[in-house]
Amino acid sequence: MSVVPAFYVQDIESGYFMRSDGEGGIDYVPLITDAEFFDDRQSAIDTAVDCLNGWVIFECWKTA
Repeated sequence: MSVVPAFYVQDIESGYFMRSDGEGGIDYVPLITDAEFFDDRQSAIDTAVDCLNGWVIFECWKTA
């Protein structure tokens, strides 16, 4: 079993987490369990910079 990083983005103003809206855009949810992760740090950073004024990125690990 291997583990790989997963990156979650949280808006510091609302406290909501990012996820895909299913149509190529971004949606926000209050719980990290409903959020979607980014596979790499740079994608998480780029999306956060484009969509939010202030943000936090959490790096977690998931099994691959």
